Amino acid sequence: MIFFLLFILLFMPLSISAKDIKINDIEVIGQSEGEENLDDISSFTRIIKVKDEYNKKVTDLLEESGVVTVLSTGSDSGVTTISIRGSSSKQVLILLDGIPIDSSDSQFDINMIPLSSVDGIEVSRGGSSALYGGKAMGGVINIKTKKGSDTSGSINMNLKPGQKVGGNVSLNFSKKFFSFIGIVDGLYNNGEYLYLYDNGTPNFKDDDYMTYRINNDVWKMNSFFDFSFSLPKDMKIDFKFNESFKDNGVSGPTYSIEYETTRLQRLFLSGNLKFDFGNLNGYFTADILSYYKFDYFNYTRDKSDLFIALDDKSYSNFFGTSTTFDFFSIPYNNIVATFDINGEFLDSDYYREKLQKIAFSFSIKDDILLLDEKLGFMPSFRLDWDNIFNVNLSGKIGLFYEFAPNFKLKHNLFTSFRNPDFMELYFSYGTVVGNEDLKTEYAFGGDVGVLYNTQDFLLEATVFVEFFHNLIAYTISRGFIFKPQNLDDNLSLGFEGRMRFRPLSFLHFELNYTFNYVFDVNEDSIYYLEQKISQPLHKFSFLLEFPFKYINFGTKAYIESWMNIGGGGDKPNYYSMIKVGSNNIIDGYLLGTKIIPAKVMIDCFIKLYLFSPITRFKAEIYINFNNILNRYSYDYRNYPLEGFNIETGFTIKF
Repeated sequence: MIFFLLFILLFMPLSISAKDIKINDIEVIGQSEGEENLDDISSFTRIIKVKDEYNKKVTDLLEESGVVTVLSTGSDSGVTTISIRGSSSKQVLILLDGIPIDSSDSQFDINMIPLSSVDGIEVSRGGSSALYGGKAMGGVINIKTKKGSDTSGSINMNLKPGQKVGGNVSLNFSKKFFSFIGIVDGLYNNGEYLYLYDNGTPNFKDDDYMTYRINNDVWKMNSFFDFSFSLPKDMKIDFKFNESFKDNGVSGPTYSIEYETTRLQRLFLSGNLKFDFGNLNGYFTADILSYYKFDYFNYTRDKSDLFIALDDKSYSNFFGTSTTFDFFSIPYNNIVATFDINGEFLDSDYYREKLQKIAFSFSIKDDILLLDEKLGFMPSFRLDWDNIFNVNLSGKIGLFYEFAPNFKLKHNLFTSFRNPDFMELYFSYGTVVGNEDLKTEYAFGGDVGVLYNTQDFLLEATVFVEFFHNLIAYTISRGFIFKPQNLDDNLSLGFEGRMRFRPLSFLHFELNYTFNYVFDVNEDSIYYLEQKISQPLHKFSFLLEFPFKYINFGTKAYIESWMNIGGGGDKPNYYSMIKVGSNNIIDGYLLGTKIIPAKVMIDCFIKLYLFSPITRFKAEIYINFNNILNRYSYDYRNYPLEGFNIETGFTIKF
């Protein structure tokens, strides 16, 4: 609070002397096709614009961007996890219009948010707890929904022959003081794709055979509505509502009786109301955001000869409010202070009693631009408190310097944290028990890189390092009882490179490469200084596109290089002990070397455009040839990935 008051006293006189300066007159620098975060221009951020690609999932665009690692169990019903710079999926904060949408009871399926309602996806890499709070140890993914524009509508249908059908309807309406957008989206996928089954012997190829995925069907229904009202003096009121429902079979990593009747139902509801006070006296703005989230989770399984019937439900209610104050001054200085308070209440069959968490946070960020806005210094600080883990502090210092036209040097230092969630603390079912003694995970690190960005050419090179402390892992504590423990200290270091080249209006080329070495630094660990098995060592993506007026075609490629898993060589094939303090913890057993082939995916696509300048009617017809090498592969959990497939569809706009 003292830090906040000092900055106000220091810069308020400058603000008062600049009453004639309107906020709209202050230009945000360094923006070229949305390559940088508008909220933190020192961060390494990718803004992915959605171009009516309604047949895709959110994770498809994230994987194409090359800035995250996506692990998928295949098809639309599968589980998908996301990692940034060697983090776990739980260390990546997912936001919907700036509001956390992940659950403390179980991991949120980001693909429940349909692309039909998404305007763009903002991916910030590196620890960001000072700006967004806990869980942002690896990075932040902020999904930004659409806003009403001119009066228009669209109908979209997409089809994967013999497997999937989906579509959506949207309506936009906009007048001078009011705008509305409504979208309804649905999908069904029988999930019966072919894959190569290794028959439980990954190192012996002679007994492999082709088979179909079972109990892998899914159907989804989503709706999204946005109402926006413009008021006098630049004030605005905005209300958003999102509903996402998913019902799918739970397919196992390989064929198993247990997974024949197992199903998962998931319902996610969210709504928020935002009041923007607009431009107050030319040097001050404020807004208030109130939000509510309901998360329903139901896991069922019929009784069989080997397994008992299951019917496990969880209900999570989450509410919060956030107040933001924004102060401007000349020379350019921008102070943003945010106050948040939220609560979460969970009623679940997994836990002994109802759980609740109340949290409060205060953050302050200062953007100081000097030398005609060529030098920027961005310190930020955040205090978080909740009734379970009390106080956590985090900070970040960002710096950029534009040393030549379109050339910018960026540097960040940061600390981050993540408190254990309800599942890790209290989950108790079957062979898994919670651990109420878990400690907070911490991370600290930094990155430095150079960015050259023009309308036609972009080049980015970044070096990063991040140390993760007190990482939580499920281990065998006694017998066959698994319990989360604070075991690992991991170090993640690597390089990110990107090039985008658009020399002509009909030629787009983009190349992304990431090297990420993630290893355990505990000398007593069996994985000491070895690449973490859940992370690819090399990641490469490529796009070549030829967009013409009436046709657009091109190709995309993704390659991931993985390390081997397990023992082999001089590694023993028995339970291995890890010494933690005075306790010996059994960390599973090794099953010999498990070979993971490189993930190689090559897709081709073609789109045709039809339009009438008189009726404003537009139509798009597309066909995608996915995984044309027909490369059957696995992720590190031995889940089969889909082989060659064809998707087609159309979009009509009016």
